Amino acid sequence: MKRTLSALLLSSALAFSQIPLPYPIFDQDAVHEIKITFANEDWFQVLTDNYDGVRAENPYFPASLEWGSYKMENIGVRFKGNSTYSASRGQKKPFRLKLNEFVKGQKIEGIGSFSLSNAWNDPSFVREKLYYEMAAALGIKAPRSNFAALYINGKYWGLYVLTEVINSDFLKNYYGKGDDEGNLYKGNIGANFAYLGEDKEAYKAAWEKQSNEEADDWTDLIALCKLITETPSAELRAKLEPIMDIDSVLAALALDNATVNLDSYVGMGQNFNVYKRASDNRWIWIPWDPSLAFGALSQGQTIDGMKTLALEWVNTGGGFGGGGVPPGGGVPPGGGVPPGGGVPPGGGGPRPGGQQAVGRPLATKLWEVPEYKERYRQIYQQLMTKAFDSANVIARANALREMIAPWVEKDTQKLVTQEQFDNAMTQDATGTGPGGAGPGGQGGQAGPNGGGIPGLTPFITARADFVNGKLAEAPASTMAVTADRASLAFTQSGTTAPAAQTISLTLNGTAVTAFYGLSTSVESGGAWLSVTPASGPVAGSFKVTATGKLDPGTYVGKIKVAVPGAVNSPVEIAVTLTVQ
Repeated sequence: MKRTLSALLLSSALAFSQIPLPYPIFDQDAVHEIKITFANEDWFQVLTDNYDGVRAENPYFPASLEWGSYKMENIGVRFKGNSTYSASRGQKKPFRLKLNEFVKGQKIEGIGSFSLSNAWNDPSFVREKLYYEMAAALGIKAPRSNFAALYINGKYWGLYVLTEVINSDFLKNYYGKGDDEGNLYKGNIGANFAYLGEDKEAYKAAWEKQSNEEADDWTDLIALCKLITETPSAELRAKLEPIMDIDSVLAALALDNATVNLDSYVGMGQNFNVYKRASDNRWIWIPWDPSLAFGALSQGQTIDGMKTLALEWVNTGGGFGGGGVPPGGGVPPGGGVPPGGGVPPGGGGPRPGGQQAVGRPLATKLWEVPEYKERYRQIYQQLMTKAFDSANVIARANALREMIAPWVEKDTQKLVTQEQFDNAMTQDATGTGPGGAGPGGQGGQAGPNGGGIPGLTPFITARADFVNGKLAEAPASTMAVTADRASLAFTQSGTTAPAAQTISLTLNGTAVTAFYGLSTSVESGGAWLSVTPASGPVAGSFKVTATGKLDPGTYVGKIKVAVPGAVNSPVEIAVTLTVQ
């Protein structure tokens, strides 16, 4: 039976364009058997020699692939990652598979690239998938994930977390053809939106351009950084709202905070993407690599401190931890050492690409705007009410772990001990794993969690209790969205399309600016139901079109109107099309 969070999590959308069609890779919980064969026996050394850091254009090495019914003779394989690569001193390195690196158009279900993460510093193996499912449930554009049993040259190499890569395929699948041509940037350590002048080279050490690379035009990102850095908080809303999907940012901030995912923008200043959507030139936030969520990266704090992390916590000490002061109280971060080692902690001094330790201005400035602070609390409240019920999240984690347990037991190269995996739900993990880089230590270096990795059950329970208590102390204003029509009926005579109809939306109970997102579904007949625009401000309106080359009969569809933070979101509107 398919197990998802859909029964307990919110089904909504932020700046919604479309939901990717269900793919066999991701539409059911599974451990996919992926078999890679290299012609060269020294493939591991070749991939090691090719690896040149997380921001480098590491070359792909050819291999053949067998994955269920798919067989491909020539795909590209390389190592990937930063901490997950450098701190895993065994041979269980993380991989990137690029199916169309050597054969143009070679994909599986519309996806050409996959990430295989080695669950470094996650004894449970499920942190990343749990986070992505919660992100999707909140309506955040986020990768989908599952699990893979990887075989290399006939040998079982280990269990990996399988994730789609954020690239042109991702943009096309989530935004649709024609709305996938904007600029996509990935933030690495130091990508704090500091303005570094007009020279694009100053940004390249901390940011990666992931689309339109040949044009090498960075003017839009530079302009965004300048606006965020130089605009006073009092003026930020008027200048930023027209060019950025604020809800997508606030939702990601809330999710990272709730799950204490400090290997993110607010903590390490990395592992996120911003995409300038082509249709309206607005920036959208896309999270990436939450494998250290649920307290697996401490930024120098204790486990108890992470359980009581302030709701507007941000690391003000630069990209590498230390020196942070959480707005609104809570436990301040300590002097953590970055995963992978080599760079000292602290709040001062230059960062990669000249980035100075100026904190996280996008987050702190948004929270300084009263309307956005209220909006953040509304979205956070919705997250906790519909997505972060601790009992349900724990049950989901246990179900996933039951499925993967046989594969973990057979994984002789896993970066944790079997005992650490077995106890990952109930006990904090400390010490060093068999690969020399287990939880709470990195083979003699100060690990990202010197005090250990939290057991998921007590951590999730305590974190949810703390957050719910804080939200109850200062509850966000109640907001509800209202559509002026509960249903629509269209009649099509022959091939003559019926006239479009309009739905108007209003908000009740608050004056805070909000944005709707739309999704559509039909029971049969193909893509006969469409809406435009797919997102916009509330109050507002959208047009509904129902037409297609259909046989005579009656067709049934549905529109979902999602407004993050609204207590009644999503609102459903029934649609019928009668073809005569």
